[in-house]
Amino acid sequence: MRVTGNFWVRHFNRCDYVPQADPRESGVAALNMVLKFYGAEISPTRLRALAEVDQTGTTLDDLMHAAEALHFTSKSVISITPKRLNETPLIVVSRGGQAGQQRFAVVFKITKRHLLVADPDVTVGVKWLSYQQFNQTWAAAGVSVKPRLDHAAGKIPSSHLQTIKALILQQKVALVHLILAVLATTGISVAGAFFLQIIVDTYLPNGLITPLAIMALGLMGAGLFAAALTWGCELLLGMLDQRLMIDVALAYVRRLYTMPLPFLNHQRQTLTAQVVEMNRLMGVAAKTLVTQWLETFAATILLVLLVVINWKLALLAVLAVFGDALLMWLFRDRLQAAGYATIQSGVAVNSEIAEGLLGVEAMKTLRAESDLFRRVDQAFADDLHKKFALLQFVQLQRAVQHAFHFILIVGLLWLGASMVLTQQLSLGQLVAFAALFVYFIGHLTQVVRLQPQRQLIAVADSRLRDLPSSSAADQQRRVSESQQISGTIKLSQVTFGYRQKLPVLQKIDLTIMPNHNVAVVGASGAGKTTLARLIDGLWPLDNRSGTITFNQTNINDIRLSLLRQYIAYVPERPVIFSGSILDNLRLGNRSDVTDDDMDAACETAEIADDITNLPNLVYTLVDANTETLTASQKQRLVIARALLSPAKVLIFDGTFSQIESAMAERILNRLFAIKNRTIILMTQQPQLARHADKIVVLVNGRIVEQGSYPILFAKHGYYAQMMRR
Repeated sequence: MRVTGNFWVRHFNRCDYVPQADPRESGVAALNMVLKFYGAEISPTRLRALAEVDQTGTTLDDLMHAAEALHFTSKSVISITPKRLNETPLIVVSRGGQAGQQRFAVVFKITKRHLLVADPDVTVGVKWLSYQQFNQTWAAAGVSVKPRLDHAAGKIPSSHLQTIKALILQQKVALVHLILAVLATTGISVAGAFFLQIIVDTYLPNGLITPLAIMALGLMGAGLFAAALTWGCELLLGMLDQRLMIDVALAYVRRLYTMPLPFLNHQRQTLTAQVVEMNRLMGVAAKTLVTQWLETFAATILLVLLVVINWKLALLAVLAVFGDALLMWLFRDRLQAAGYATIQSGVAVNSEIAEGLLGVEAMKTLRAESDLFRRVDQAFADDLHKKFALLQFVQLQRAVQHAFHFILIVGLLWLGASMVLTQQLSLGQLVAFAALFVYFIGHLTQVVRLQPQRQLIAVADSRLRDLPSSSAADQQRRVSESQQISGTIKLSQVTFGYRQKLPVLQKIDLTIMPNHNVAVVGASGAGKTTLARLIDGLWPLDNRSGTITFNQTNINDIRLSLLRQYIAYVPERPVIFSGSILDNLRLGNRSDVTDDDMDAACETAEIADDITNLPNLVYTLVDANTETLTASQKQRLVIARALLSPAKVLIFDGTFSQIESAMAERILNRLFAIKNRTIILMTQQPQLARHADKIVVLVNGRIVEQGSYPILFAKHGYYAQMMRR
C-alpha cells in the first residue's frame, strides 16, 4: 500500500485537496481527500453512488459505509485532541448546516494548539485553526478512516486538461502552420533587433544612408508579412476553438442525455446551468492553451539566442524565467480556488434563474416574485463577489510581474552600460540585446497572464470528466441482443430503497409472463413508480438486494441501450417536446412505422378525433408547457407514441390519471387485447385493473396479494376493499 499523503502533510502541511463540485457533495470531497491521502484514487461518480448523495447531501453514516465498501475501516472518534494525532486524517461534520445539509471537512494534522483543516469549500480551503475556532464550526467528534490489509490503491486517469489537450493535438495541420508562423514572426523580431545593432554600430558612424534605407524598407515589408501571419494565426485559433466547441460542448450535452437517472434527479438544474458556463470557457479554450504553448515556444527560442549573444546578460533572462515560474506557483492554488468559486457561483445564478422560470406559474400564483428575485439577487451578489476576488488575485499577480520585469530591464541596462564602458560590449550589441530581451519579457508576460484563464479551463475540464455516463458502464454488459431477453420477467426477493435504511420495496417476488397484462394496484407511496423504474433499469439494483431477470438473464448483464429499446416506460406526467404533434409521435418510433400505424395508434389511444379538431392537424406546434392540449390529451398522445415504439414491454405508470374513467377503461381494453406485447399498468384506480391477466396489490412496499380479478374479488382481501371504496 502506497502512503503518499503522510510525508507531505506531516512535513510541509500540504494535502491532496479536493474541492466540492456542489455544497451537497462536501462529504464526497472529504472522503476523496482521505482516500487520496492513502494513495487511492476513486472516481467521484462511484463515491457519490456509495455515499448515496441526494438532494440533502449525505450523512456521516453513509460516508462510513462508502469507506467500508472500498476496503477501508472507519471508527468514530469521540473527541479531537493532540492524543488523536495517529488517527488523522479525520472526517468531521459541521455543527449546523444550511437547508438541512451537513458540511464535512478533513483534519489532516493535530498539534497542541492548532489543527490543519481542509474544507471542501474552495472559499475556505486548507487552514490552520485554533481549537476555539475549530469548535465554533465543527463538532468535536469525527471519523477515522484507515485502509484494511486487503486494500489496493486504485488509480484513475489524470483529468487535468487531458480531454482538451488530446483534441487540440489532433489538429496537426493547424498546429504545424501555427508553429511555422511563430518561427517566422520571431525571426522577423530577431532581424529587427540586429538591424538596430547595425544602425548603431555601422550605419550611423559611417553615414551609410542608402544601405540604411534599403534595410529599413526590407524590414517594413517583413513587418507587413508578420502582421499577415498574425492575422492568419488568429483565424486558425478561432477555427480550433470552434472545433473544440463541437467536440467538447456537444459531447457534454450528449453525456447529459446518457447520465444515470439517480445522478440527474438531484443535479438537473445545476447541470443545465453548467452548459452555459462550459460553453463560455470552451469557446476560448483552444486559443488560450495554444497561445500559451506558442508563447512558451517563442520565449524558449529567444532565451537560447540571448545566451548565444551574451551569456552574462542572459543570466537576467534565466532569472526572469525562474521568477515568473515562482510567481505562477505562488498564485496557482489561489487562482484555482478563486476560479473554482467563480464557476460555482456562475452556475448558481443560472440555476436560480432557470428554476424560477420553470416554476413561473406557481411563482405568480403565490405572488412570490419578490422572494424568488431575492434569491437570484443573493446569488448574483455572491457571483460578483467571487469574480472580484478572482480579479484581485489576477491584478496582484500582474502587478508583481510588472514590477519584477521593470527591475530586470533596469538591471539589464545598468549592467549592459557598464559592459559598454569597459568595452566588453558595443553599444549596438547592447541595443540589440535589450530589444530581444524586451521581446522575451513580452512572451513571458503573456504566458503568466494566460494562467488564470488556463486554470478556469482546467476546472471546467475536470468537471466534465467527473460527470458519470451510462454509456461507458453499458459497454461492460454482455447481453446486447433482444432475442436473449425476450421471455418471462421475474423479480426475486427485490428489496430497494433510495437510501439504505429507508427501503421502499421489500422482498418483492413477481413473475410476468410474456405477452401478458399485469396491473399493479396501490395507494400513493406504495412503491409502484419505484418498481416500474427498477424493471426499466432506470435505477440500478444491487445483486445483493435481489434480482430482476429477463428470460433468465440478470438485468445487470443487459445493456441499458437494449433495455431502452425493449421497454417503453410512460410516466404519469406526460413529456411533450417542442415541435409538431407529428414530431412527438415520431419520437422513438420503430423504423418501419407507416401512416396507417400512426392512425391505428391514435385510434387506440382515442386521440385521433382530438387531433382532427386542431386547426393544423398533426402539424400543430406544441411544447412542454403547451396549452393547446389538455392534460388528458397529453397523456393519450404519449400513449400513442409508446405504441409506435419498438418496445415489447409497455409500462404505464399512472398514465391514465387525467383521463376520464370510461375512456381510460376503453383504451386499456384495447391495450390488453394486443397479443404481441407485455403490458404493465401501475395505477391507484382498482377498477382499471379488472381486465388484466394478473392483478398485484402493493401496500407499503410489499406485495400483499396477487391473482386474477375474480379470484381477488372473491377473496374479500385488500383488492376487494379497494373496489368497494
